[in-house]
Amino acid sequence: MSWSVGYRGPPHFSKFPFKYNSPVNENAQNWNLYRLSLTRMRSLLARSTHWRATCSYPTHGIDFRDYLRGHFKDFKIVDYIGGGQCKKVEYINIRGHVGKNLTVPFWQFRDQSLHIDSPSTYCQFKAASSGAVSSEDNFGWYYNSRYNPKFRCTKDTKSTTQWWFGAHLYQEKLREVRLDSFLFSRKMRNFVITPGLCHVTLQMSCTGDACPQATGKTTQEVFRPTSCLDYLLRGASKCGIYKLYNSKSGSSFPAYCDLKSEPGTAWTLVMSWSVAYRKLPPFFSFPFKYNSPVNENAQNWNLYRLSLARMRSLQSHSTHWRATCSYPIKGIDFRDYLRGNFKDFNIFDFTGEGKCKKVEYVNIRGHVGLHLTAAFWQSLNKWTLHIDSTWTRCQFKAAKTVAVTQEDNFGWYGTAMNSNFRCTQGTQSTTQWWFGAHL
Repeated sequence: MSWSVGYRGPPHFSKFPFKYNSPVNENAQNWNLYRLSLTRMRSLLARSTHWRATCSYPTHGIDFRDYLRGHFKDFKIVDYIGGGQCKKVEYINIRGHVGKNLTVPFWQFRDQSLHIDSPSTYCQFKAASSGAVSSEDNFGWYYNSRYNPKFRCTKDTKSTTQWWFGAHLYQEKLREVRLDSFLFSRKMRNFVITPGLCHVTLQMSCTGDACPQATGKTTQEVFRPTSCLDYLLRGASKCGIYKLYNSKSGSSFPAYCDLKSEPGTAWTLVMSWSVAYRKLPPFFSFPFKYNSPVNENAQNWNLYRLSLARMRSLQSHSTHWRATCSYPIKGIDFRDYLRGNFKDFNIFDFTGEGKCKKVEYVNIRGHVGLHLTAAFWQSLNKWTLHIDSTWTRCQFKAAKTVAVTQEDNFGWYGTAMNSNFRCTQGTQSTTQWWFGAHL
């Protein structure tokens, strides 16, 4: 789990204990908004001995300041429910105040995520009460203004908090170890995050040319990528134009791949246009399932749409879709951003008016929704796919605040455009739609 102070409000980070299922971006890890599902946490817990909490790990790494670590046999944080109970930890540092192998007060309820209140002095760890703010929250919850700018997790709105599960590697006993996600080194006692399945061989002599080499002749398999994910699987990491193959016809075509903005996920651009060209039919009145290519062999951000055949091929190798605003300028910071799963909402074949459809994440002008329904429109000769943020019949209603009348978002843009929405700030603002999949 990882989140920034700017996103401390959503229940995944403010209210839900570990043992409740509340995944966020679990297939596209980012430091500002991320939580694994309960199923994945339970799987990791079964292979873990320790847990820890860190502050602003992406910028500060591990120097053991504003750091917390414990053992599951002493304190099983996943199943704990209680208020201010003294629980044993191996190590704690809050604002430079250190404790080792002692008890600390923890809170975790149905409406409070796991955290410490450092001013409390009835457990063994009392040092952090010095310099604390009133009812100061540490390593989670961060209710109202009860956080301290001298504590790294809450220095400012961009500061982040992480929770980790981990286990030891004992070189004396193990020669080869397989874990699903996290490793804990015996010497440095540092957790290392590793994607997917790890294969760790503990052979000190295996360095340089001493490592085993393949022998004999091998047959090289022809590489015919059908999506950007195929490149990511081969280690590519740059954004740009890549050659893809239509899985049905076998013909090749160029496509723009985003392999960096959401780690572990590869996105293929299928459509992009600027406000200046919003009234052209491919961007105004033709749904995804109709063939209306524009510049498909010469990608540009102002006027671009793949053919139906290429979109269908990409869809068959994709699990997710997303929409972004002014991506070439703003990149991905998850503001004015939309993402969903094809199994929940097949945008390709959808036809309807004001239908409530499930999305994984939506952000319109800073108003955020997670795992809820939003209102969508798409119909031939009427609308390309879009949201009307003034619509309140679905679960996502927050963006109605400060919306213009019948405001259009992520497409169509008839006359109701909001200059506070990045896709429609000006005539050069752009909208993108992508298909993607994760590792």
